[in-house]
Amino acid sequence: MIQHISMDNITDPKELIASIFSECESNGHPMVALNLCVKLLRSMRNFTELDIPKCNESERYPRVVHNEETYYIPCAATEILLLRWVFPILMLLCTGGNVLALLIYRMSYFDGSSSVHFLRAKALANLIFVNSRMLEVIHAWTEPASEKFEHIYWYSRSYIMAISNISGTMATWLTLLVTIETVMCIIMPFTFRQYCTVKMTWTMLAITFFFSCCLNLSLIPVQIIRKAFMSLIFYSGEESTVPCWYTPEFFYADNDPEMRIVQTTIYWTTMFAVVMLPTVAMLVCSIIIVRQFSLKAMGETFSQRRKCVIRMTVSTTLSHLLLEGPAVITYSVAALTSGQGVDYLWCVVNHAINLASAVNATIPFFVFLLCSEQFRHMAGVYIKARMEKDKDRRQHILSQAGVRYSARSVTRATEQHDRSIESKFMPVAHL
Repeated sequence: MIQHISMDNITDPKELIASIFSECESNGHPMVALNLCVKLLRSMRNFTELDIPKCNESERYPRVVHNEETYYIPCAATEILLLRWVFPILMLLCTGGNVLALLIYRMSYFDGSSSVHFLRAKALANLIFVNSRMLEVIHAWTEPASEKFEHIYWYSRSYIMAISNISGTMATWLTLLVTIETVMCIIMPFTFRQYCTVKMTWTMLAITFFFSCCLNLSLIPVQIIRKAFMSLIFYSGEESTVPCWYTPEFFYADNDPEMRIVQTTIYWTTMFAVVMLPTVAMLVCSIIIVRQFSLKAMGETFSQRRKCVIRMTVSTTLSHLLLEGPAVITYSVAALTSGQGVDYLWCVVNHAINLASAVNATIPFFVFLLCSEQFRHMAGVYIKARMEKDKDRRQHILSQAGVRYSARSVTRATEQHDRSIESKFMPVAHL
């Protein structure tokens, strides 16, 4: 039985709103969003006017459904499409590539390089960043909604987002750190080791992790997960022609109005500290690298290992600038609107930029393979060693990997030098 509260004699807007909320609560559906409460009451009254009865509690209708605004509207449907078909592929590639990169970084060849510590941490951050969307992928494939999973998904949402943002922030700042270290290596190749020590590397990693946590964990209390209700038509059987209506619950994320200033401050801080400043700094560093020397002619100033690491860090920087640079747009919109809803176009752009961020976290291993001959050699050696059943033989292959490649590189360089000398002093034939 629906309980109606008379509102005919109410003229005060605040009293009218209170009456609407009271009617929702008296019907067993307490809510805090006025528009959702009004929508529910209107639907219930329409069903009553159409003589459609309310379903009995014994009916096996869904108790929980998906939120229409985050699952069925056009922009949400775009995200669901990406989560169903694109992100699972990215997760597989990201997991395989970054795990293999971490294993290669453990080879003795990379011992002594401070940049490798940053690259290891970045690979781990990328791994967490992409795979943190696992629950979203499962949620996208869960149709109809599962009552137990909806509770798990929505009430863990804020914490999963914090973990994802922490790892994304870490990956950005680590990319900046390896870029700055590369510039120092190029400008002062003989003295940069005095500053870029292993101790300094671990100190910077700790500072980066601390500030990433402080920035992103502060968003958890800003977002509140709320429960609401909607009224839907239900048929008790496939051949049933007698409908009834029911009021399943759904979940949605709401911003705490009392934390709006905090939220806006966090958005602006993130835009400048995580997006704009690192992007500008990496762009300036890239220009310095290009102007200082050519990666194809580094001479004997750098060791073979340092050349390999430089190529890896430069390729990482360029891919980050290309794929993460547009994130300035979405963070600017979020800061200006305080995270409130925007139109369809901005929504799709936001999904596209989020996809670009996931791609950027997925491709470093494959970019390294493309840009560094040394890394390709090390990857091949590692895979060959792991396929070797004999333990001693496996350790021998891994220990000799860098030596063999260095010798091969020296031989190739010597041959090129000899050919250049021969061509310089070769007599010219006269007609």
